[in-house]
Amino acid sequence: TPENNKIWRHSTMIHTEVETQAHHRMADLVSTILEEEIAKNEVQLVASLENLCKRHYSDMFEQAEKKIKSPYSYALILPIAIIFTVFFIIPTIVSFFFSMTRWTLFDWEFVGFENFVQYFKEASLAIGFKNTLIYGAVTSGLKVVVGLALAMLLTGRLRAKGFLRSVVYFPVLVSTIGVGFTFSILMDPNYGAINKGIVSIGKAIGWQTYGPGWLVDPNLLPLFSVAFVDVWKGVGIATVLYMAGLASIPQEYYEALAVDGGGTWD
Repeated sequence: TPENNKIWRHSTMIHTEVETQAHHRMADLVSTILEEEIAKNEVQLVASLENLCKRHYSDMFEQAEKKIKSPYSYALILPIAIIFTVFFIIPTIVSFFFSMTRWTLFDWEFVGFENFVQYFKEASLAIGFKNTLIYGAVTSGLKVVVGLALAMLLTGRLRAKGFLRSVVYFPVLVSTIGVGFTFSILMDPNYGAINKGIVSIGKAIGWQTYGPGWLVDPNLLPLFSVAFVDVWKGVGIATVLYMAGLASIPQEYYEALAVDGGGTWD
């Protein structure tokens, strides 16, 4: 009858729902049991690793202590300790002491921090700070920019790369004193080769020109001249560092960039 069918369907639905809830409860119970077992195993595993590490590192520490207590270790440390003490620690202490004195070759007078006070009252201190900041910004910036540009050029497909790399790095090997003497002669306002070249070019094109005073001009020209010489001498180191960095980039990156349509500047 229709009523019996309705009752049967209703009972079937209830039975199915009860089975589903039972399965969910069973699954939750199994999951809880598994989590507890995993937690127990993790605790046991961590404890085992801790014991293993303690035994391993305790042996290492014991061996290290034996080596440290050995007179052979002190014999290796002693020479560098003497050199460091004689050439760094003692001169630092003596320099700090004499900075608080007025001294001559045979006599000295303790004045405390008076020398420091006089130093910060110097009228030329601000000018010195300004020139130092300008010099540092110009030389550091140019070394980074020029060094990176040269590194990209010398790591590309270029003929005579070995020779050009030697040319770029050669100024680093030249003595600083030699570089100073050389450029002081080249930048001489009257007899220097740079100014003579400027005058010759001016005469060739019909201009009456005179070379600037590279090292004697009262403005900032001497500062930039010295900065240029410093960049010329030190850009080789920056180039080598950038070349090492560029050489360490995997070739696959360049291939992927070419596939994606990237250019040289990308």
